[in-house]
Amino acid sequence: MVLASSAAVYGRQRDEPVREDALLEPRTPYGLEKLTAESAARAAHHAEGLPVLCLRFFNIYGPGQIASRPLSGVIAKYLSALAAGHPLEVEGDGQQKRDFLFVDDAVAFLRAAMAWLRATGGYAELNACTGQPVTILDLVGIAMRVTQRRSERSHTPPRADGIRWSYGNPDAARSLLGVSARVSLADGLRLTWLAPTPGSVEADPAQGQNH
Repeated sequence: MVLASSAAVYGRQRDEPVREDALLEPRTPYGLEKLTAESAARAAHHAEGLPVLCLRFFNIYGPGQIASRPLSGVIAKYLSALAAGHPLEVEGDGQQKRDFLFVDDAVAFLRAAMAWLRATGGYAELNACTGQPVTILDLVGIAMRVTQRRSERSHTPPRADGIRWSYGNPDAARSLLGVSARVSLADGLRLTWLAPTPGSVEADPAQGQNH
């Protein structure tokens, strides 16, 4: 079993980039749920011999994300705002660092994880990330450049429980699985921007209708 875990299990860390052996201190119910799932998976491996690999994904984005959904990431929201000509909302000073993983790379991690489990029958917890930190303000600049759209920034107060930086060390996954992220943020944004809008005719030409 490959468990889709999350970088949310790390919470707020002092050392960057974060490694898999960091102290796990989730700061949200979502992060706690993921950590609980990892504990259950680990128990199943030790008690029943179930091969398990927990992939701690960092900020997956790509075509098909719907910006209006509560758990959609900031990239989906920014591209949607740029398309509509709306301001881009930035929390605090925008210097927060994040690690954005394109969906094709996420799939590559999943495939490599399944191959490793079939070969070893083991257990592991690995970061699925690029290891390349990007500030939110840098993201804004790259998004405007890729889309050739301009928009005002609207700064909001930082969240009290906000995490200043969240990006991972990908070395363990590269060593164990032989996989690493290949799609740059600029290329990933371009592919996401040019993709058909979810629910459009172009998104499913065989249907010939919106759905």
